[in-house]
Amino acid sequence: MTQSAGKTALVTGSTSGIGLGIAGALAARGAHVLLNGFGDVEAALAIVGDAAAKSGARVAHHAADVAKPAEVEAMMRYADDVFDGVDILVNNAGIQHVAPVEEFMPERWDAVLAVNLSSAFHTTRLALPQMRRKGWGRIVNVASVHGLVASAHKAAYVAAKHGLVGLTKVVALETARTNITCNAVCPGWVLTPLVQAQVEARAISGGLDLDVARDALLAEKQPSGQFVTPSSSPSWSVSSAATRPRRSAAWPGRWTGPGPRNNDTARVEDTAMHRFAPLLVTAAAVVGMLSSPAPAAADGVWSSRTVAGMTTYVYTPATAGVVGEGRGLLVALHGCSQQATVFRDLGNWASAAEAYGMVVAVPSAPNGGVLLGCWDYFGGNHSRTQGHAGALLQLAANLTADAALDVDPAQVYVAGLSSGGGMAMVMGCVAPDVFAGIGIDAGPTVGTTSSQIGSVSTSKQAAVSLCTSLAGTHSGSFATQLTSVLAGTSDYVVAQGYADLNASVMAQLYGATSAGGFSVADLEGYQPAGTGLLWADADGPRVSQIRATSLGHAWPAGSGGGADKSYVSPKHVNYAWYLADFFSTNNRRLCPDCGGGNDDGGNGETGSDDTGNGETGNGETGSGETGSGETGSDDSGGDTGVEPCTPSTPYVQAVTATISGHFSRFASYPHGYGTADATYTSLFSKYGMSTAFPLYQGSDGKWYADPAKVPGAVACP
Repeated sequence: MTQSAGKTALVTGSTSGIGLGIAGALAARGAHVLLNGFGDVEAALAIVGDAAAKSGARVAHHAADVAKPAEVEAMMRYADDVFDGVDILVNNAGIQHVAPVEEFMPERWDAVLAVNLSSAFHTTRLALPQMRRKGWGRIVNVASVHGLVASAHKAAYVAAKHGLVGLTKVVALETARTNITCNAVCPGWVLTPLVQAQVEARAISGGLDLDVARDALLAEKQPSGQFVTPSSSPSWSVSSAATRPRRSAAWPGRWTGPGPRNNDTARVEDTAMHRFAPLLVTAAAVVGMLSSPAPAAADGVWSSRTVAGMTTYVYTPATAGVVGEGRGLLVALHGCSQQATVFRDLGNWASAAEAYGMVVAVPSAPNGGVLLGCWDYFGGNHSRTQGHAGALLQLAANLTADAALDVDPAQVYVAGLSSGGGMAMVMGCVAPDVFAGIGIDAGPTVGTTSSQIGSVSTSKQAAVSLCTSLAGTHSGSFATQLTSVLAGTSDYVVAQGYADLNASVMAQLYGATSAGGFSVADLEGYQPAGTGLLWADADGPRVSQIRATSLGHAWPAGSGGGADKSYVSPKHVNYAWYLADFFSTNNRRLCPDCGGGNDDGGNGETGSDDTGNGETGNGETGSGETGSGETGSDDSGGDTGVEPCTPSTPYVQAVTATISGHFSRFASYPHGYGTADATYTSLFSKYGMSTAFPLYQGSDGKWYADPAKVPGAVACP
């Protein structure tokens, strides 16, 4: 029997469409099912009842209007009385209304939000006590591709679905340390009565044949060009969804950058965005999420290996890298008096690793470390071939060479706590060519000793000079390195002033200047608070500093409440996640001519000028040469009096990002959803979800995929 056998499932909006398909699939797997909805109740009961008869499950229906909280409460009481509570909750009910914002009737707005969003809140708040009582629960919110992107004339629906995705993330955070999971799926166009009505309305309003109207609807956001029937359940969907659901997730082709960034967050699978996937969300996919085991953190596995005298614990994620040519690698260094196994188990690495497709390696200091098990960051005598620095470089080389890990050499990072933080800074100085980013949590500055942790005992100029000397011939790599610095305002072990000094030292090495701050409260974690500071160069962020309010001498895991343990705090910012995001988003080595990473999480915008120039040079120089701008126009012009042609692309700015990073730049045009000169579908077909590409903004405010199409562009014959 499956894990859902004997459990009770409530599926709202389950008398037709997707909900009915889900209810039938659950009943077939042995789950008792409580139907809800206004459709053909008798037909729905017959369909689901037939599936239940084969498994011995019970089926009932409750006619609650989920737009009314009092009726939702009555339905949940009924479920508790008749079925001993809800184990599986599928929030599927939904309605639609289409109109321009200025013509959108307020009562229709209220109705759509009540059914599509508020009902999920009410069922969830009432189901959670029942699930906690049983120690097990599964919540799946059926959102939509419109929970990630928008369409014109669907203000209420899009707002509600975006809200549902947000609600999913919050509930996932609040249940992260329990055996309750909360996920969302974002299907594209599924051929339900609701969608069929939209096709017919489009055909009528445009005077189109039904097939033409259908194809036009699909072309906007569905690369496959196909509808999916609610009951379709191919083995591909079953197997891919049933391989253990993540409590974390949200990605149109990757985990969003938003989207959720936390420990065991909500999974939002934008199946419509998978490149040319002919099958979108199905009942089997949802059932797979419900019935599979809930992992403590994520899908990947920890293993161990010994390299250069270091026992190293390696987390290999189940996900691929989100930028570059492979996965990132983060080497995480424990502090003094802290075992690597503790740092591994409490540091909250897996969720970030899965989100960003990043390998995490947690080594033990060689031969037990120095003093109290510390990393030997002390003084200025460090070598690429000897001591702890030499061992860590051997480890980085070993892991990068392991084909099974698929590590991209351009995405190797090192971070640590206390002596590990100090060692991370040393590694950033000794081998800036190897480490594209360093993270320093409560780490003393390079060049200091064990007796100097209580007060700042070096200067910026001394540290800059030493770091440059340690880098030697590799100092040029500082031009593409990143640094994140963190310290708690309640850290009385290592002087907090070292964090300020570390940020200042690295900023000077990078030629970066103060670029304002950012909100720590908006970062992923458990009640993060503090001050965020940035240093940037002309191309974007280079150094980040977090002053974490009330954090002691500890690594902030951001996984939930509770007391600090072994120099790890479960509260505050999720620093592992922050590092993965900061490094992946701003990595300068993935696209050295683009001034930053492949996502628009700040760097694409910040570096838009250089990105534009880089792309213009690469994309337009060729056409200039082909058009004879360089191949003889001078001579020809001298003989004929014809002035040489000079191509130009007068765009306002250019931004390079993956397709998900460009969503905010897409709009609806007569030719379809996308840019002013290309549909989303054509761009998706060309680049997929993970390849970065530039878009160009014209003086008309619109975005263009081809700079030659920008208004005012001059192309040579």
